Amino acid sequence: MTRLFFFSFITQTITGAVGPYLQLMLRNNGYSHTFVGIVIAIGMFFSIFGPLVLGKISQKSGKPRIIIIFEVVFTVLLFIPVLFPFNDFTTVVFYALAVMVYCSINSSHDGIINENLKDTSMYGKVRAGGSLGYICMLVLSGILAFPDQGNNKSIFLNLVTRAAVFILFCLIFLKDNTYRVEQEEKPKTGFKDLGGKFYVFIGLYALTRIAHGVPEKLLAAYMTEVMGLGNSFTLFVALGTTFEVFFMIWGSRFIKKGPETCYRTLMLASLFVSVRLLIYYFFPGNMFMFIIAQSLHGITYGLAHIAATGYITEVTKREQYTLSMGVFQAVGYNFAEMIAVLAGGAIIDNLGYQTLFASYALLPVVAVVIMFILRKKLVPARQ
Repeated sequence: MTRLFFFSFITQTITGAVGPYLQLMLRNNGYSHTFVGIVIAIGMFFSIFGPLVLGKISQKSGKPRIIIIFEVVFTVLLFIPVLFPFNDFTTVVFYALAVMVYCSINSSHDGIINENLKDTSMYGKVRAGGSLGYICMLVLSGILAFPDQGNNKSIFLNLVTRAAVFILFCLIFLKDNTYRVEQEEKPKTGFKDLGGKFYVFIGLYALTRIAHGVPEKLLAAYMTEVMGLGNSFTLFVALGTTFEVFFMIWGSRFIKKGPETCYRTLMLASLFVSVRLLIYYFFPGNMFMFIIAQSLHGITYGLAHIAATGYITEVTKREQYTLSMGVFQAVGYNFAEMIAVLAGGAIIDNLGYQTLFASYALLPVVAVVIMFILRKKLVPARQ
């Protein structure tokens, strides 16, 4: 478990080198919010396929360590033409390819952890290591002013450094043995074998993540351009992730109580997505309320992710975890966030951030109502 904890820690330092800067690296090249929103949406569309394809390859090959190293290496290489573009066309193409591979890292990470844990209820405690890694890198970035959020060379150097550390860790400490033993039984692990409950649940989760795509994908520019936080914006991202650690550890108890508790917990966490967006809407520029809204990230992402993962491990088999996490990442996050940013940039340019926050706040409420109606059909008896 200690090895997996540090694996999660190191993996999320890669996320911290890319995620907060996806919007900014495009803005640094002079692109408008509308263009940036379109490019991010295209990237998120392609990111749907990365976890599905690479998750399937990882499942069949029994070599998840090699696959995740491949994902990190190609993430670095494919972002080069984005950070230092030749023209608009190459920016769009390479951004789409880079994000497609980058967004596969988290699903591979979750699959490796769940495959190697004897007790999957411990996932939250292991995954908290990832959140700690994310926090540490963001806090260091804010304190050291590195990378410089307005300089793509600095962003690239930061990514290369973290990728090198990750690769060395995986080569030295990460093993594939547990995974290979699982695969010797050759169980059914196709997409259709995941079951109808799984796919309906993923669809509902995605509906809540459309709204959550606003703070995840479009808030960085708001913090740097509207609130004037500059390089210290990473500290406010880290604030939310700090609360995420607490809720991931605390939320592990819900996984132990079975799918019904996970399901209800997700419904509650989803409502807090609306609360978070409404705080941004009703208190523009208010630093105290902004800090409260950022703190809710622990619930809107940390607790929600743990609850959803707990539900998935109950309705799918152990040998399906890598593939199910790939679908979860592809549809539950990437597809949802694609929808979120598709119109987000245009809304910001033409109607402003406040309209953006208000217009997405209703979606989690709709999702929770549907989840409540379908709860008896979607919540199975514990296996």
